[in-house]
Amino acid sequence: RGRRGHERGHSVVFPDGPTRALLVKEALLAARNSRSLLWFGFLLFIWLMQTALNGVLAHNIANYDISPVVTSAVTLVMEFVTAVYFMCAFVLRFVFPAFSTERRTVWILFSAPVDYRKIFWIKFIFYAFIFLALGLVIGYLNLFVLPLPGALAGTAIGVYLCAVLFLTALGLSLGALFPNLETSDPGVISTTMPGIVFIILSLSYGA
Repeated sequence: RGRRGHERGHSVVFPDGPTRALLVKEALLAARNSRSLLWFGFLLFIWLMQTALNGVLAHNIANYDISPVVTSAVTLVMEFVTAVYFMCAFVLRFVFPAFSTERRTVWILFSAPVDYRKIFWIKFIFYAFIFLALGLVIGYLNLFVLPLPGALAGTAIGVYLCAVLFLTALGLSLGALFPNLETSDPGVISTTMPGIVFIILSLSYGA
């Protein structure tokens, strides 16, 4: 009885059945793809370098005694545009090809007792969770080194997280509507017409 109660409590915390299996599959595929992990590390390294440059910017702002009103406005714009640019790169490399890379296992997805919409939402939750966590960490680092009031800092984080969710949903939606089952190379998939459309839409959103 105790074991059953423990199992019930565990199933409430983490979904069981096909949903859990698909989430575990996404995590295993991401962890075992060394090429994707290298790309993730490379993009993250560049983003952290940009965060370090924000420290230099904050130092120059303090030295030249620039008006806080001008500083806050310029900083918020720069941070949002930079965040959209990097998130576009992450989504284009990892989220947009999420359905196209199922080329060899697409029969498993369609034969599983889960409808296509649920597979979409499982993938969205998986990637949104990762990118939201990443965005919170880097957003906090950026706002820590830049002189922003507390209210503006909270607004910047909120707007940025909304951008993360929007770009993730946009990339995954285009990838689900126009899957490329001819290749599983994300580099090739991202240069197709739907990938170019995603780039244009995401950069327009940032602008």
